[in-house]
Amino acid sequence: MNRDARWRELIDFILMMARRDDVCSVSCQFSDLRLWEGLLGEQIKRSQQTGLPLQEAYFLSGPDGGLHGIAKNHAGLEDRPEDQWYDGTTLEETMGGEIHIPCEGVCGADLFVYPDWRVIYPEAWEVEGAMLHSATARRPCNHLLIEKKLKEPRCATRYGPIAGTWWLYSSNGPRVECNPHRF
Repeated sequence: MNRDARWRELIDFILMMARRDDVCSVSCQFSDLRLWEGLLGEQIKRSQQTGLPLQEAYFLSGPDGGLHGIAKNHAGLEDRPEDQWYDGTTLEETMGGEIHIPCEGVCGADLFVYPDWRVIYPEAWEVEGAMLHSATARRPCNHLLIEKKLKEPRCATRYGPIAGTWWLYSSNGPRVECNPHRF
């Protein structure tokens, strides 16, 4: 399978996971238009179905550097005059969704697509009572998608490989609330 086909398979897998009933939040660093069209579409659908505000119905988060052309907030935005901050051309604005861009790093989520630049601590899974997010420096998650095959922990089930090099770890424990708008 070539690189483009693996990328499409990964995006398809993320979107399939995002549509699951037990996934109410997604954190992903990929700047992929098709991916974010699908995620924003899911957010809008769930908001309409529940009557809840967008981020409360379905929390979406990108990386601290933003998602240029996709999310309206991005690094360097504050260097521009305020009247030039938002021009209505980003995918987030045109679709009417809402993407959280954290001030530092990434946020956890039900489906946490783990960035390759972030350290993971799989040894934390060996401690009695460990949870899936014990290895993510306490960023909450129920499903961890990472481009690394780790030892299968007692607290999760490992699936994969996905798209050649990715692995999904799904928690075996009780669901953890990952949407900061629901705390």
